[in-house]
Amino acid sequence: MTTNERIQRVCIYLSEHDRFGNQPLYLEVLEVLQREGATGATALRGLAGFGPGYRTRTTGYIDLREHPPVVIEWIDRAERIEQLLAQLDDMLPDALITLEDMQVYRAMLRGTGPFAGDQSVGDYMRPALHTVPLTASLEAVLAILLDLEQTTVPVVDNQHHVVGMVTEQDLMRRTGLRLPFRLLRLLADNERAALLTPLVGQPVTAVMNNEPRSVYLGAALPQALMFLLEWNYDQISVLDRSGKLVGLLGRKDVLRAAVARPDPPTSAIRNAEPATLVHLVMQRSVPYVLSSEPMVFALQQLATTPDHYLLVVDAAGRVQGQLRAEGVLPHLDPAGRAAFLAVLQRRVAADQADLPGVDRDFHFLIERDLLTTMPNESIYEAARRLLEQGQDRAPVVNEDNILEGMLSQAGVLRALFQASE
Repeated sequence: MTTNERIQRVCIYLSEHDRFGNQPLYLEVLEVLQREGATGATALRGLAGFGPGYRTRTTGYIDLREHPPVVIEWIDRAERIEQLLAQLDDMLPDALITLEDMQVYRAMLRGTGPFAGDQSVGDYMRPALHTVPLTASLEAVLAILLDLEQTTVPVVDNQHHVVGMVTEQDLMRRTGLRLPFRLLRLLADNERAALLTPLVGQPVTAVMNNEPRSVYLGAALPQALMFLLEWNYDQISVLDRSGKLVGLLGRKDVLRAAVARPDPPTSAIRNAEPATLVHLVMQRSVPYVLSSEPMVFALQQLATTPDHYLLVVDAAGRVQGQLRAEGVLPHLDPAGRAAFLAVLQRRVAADQADLPGVDRDFHFLIERDLLTTMPNESIYEAARRLLEQGQDRAPVVNEDNILEGMLSQAGVLRALFQASE
């Protein structure tokens, strides 16, 4: 059996009594390789040997005072070896290190992770983006967030350096705006004006983040993903070497990069880790409503869930479809719509609002054409289908269509980041 993958062997020649800090050097090297993701390495103790100084080294009962040789042997994928050897340079300034290509008959090696070694932020960022100057008003920001595919608006100076940033979350947190932008886009002009008119004329400096985060366009994708997750950003500014803004990178862009890699061909090289399956990363607590409940109860539940999203299940737990606020609004009459919007904006408590449907079901509101996934499906395949259908989440069901959990793009991204470490 053959393979097209490039596999190499590294040999590192040391003395058993070489030290790094308070422990033997060969142990420190093994710890670094294990921590940084090498497939595996072995330290072999030599019977006897000598180095450049022609000092004979022996073991056993001949001379225990000598320093017997130790060879660390490490076989791995070439791209991983290239990455990790550089991290050993400071630790092994004088050691003999050899590197050779190997023909492999059969091997099980650590996976390469979800991202190709040569993928960078610049390969997947969105170069066409809209910005505002420091002198702009919120009206300009609102226009970008409402009409364009941006959830982040960079604020730039005359040299196109980023001096601030405005996100949907910033606006909702700092202006008291209660509706997410995906719902604002569905409102009639008069409904939207009632919410946004108080914001028009305010300076962008009143709501922008004065310490915007950014990433270099040449950075590796796992590094950018770490920033997106750590800072809880949906999109992050991308800068060139001079610090000028050149684009935006979003979570969906990183996810698209991860699932775009072709499936590996049949090979003598197998990954040591099994594919990450959906049930390992899915969310087990899922907001749902029974299909037998009256419409008014379903609307109350929908308006008060954090993301205004509910699954609909029958008494046996079988998934019937989903309820989304953006799917419900177009089907409500003016009075019901006004009451529902009041609850969404938290101007009225759900149990005190005059919501419709006390004596009727809500089956006409259910979206039944629903993407689902199964617990033992690969997260790569599930994520690929999420992107293809433009969905942020998918319920996880068993063979009988009974709800077991929820897979979200955010959950997949966290799993991808862990696989990249």
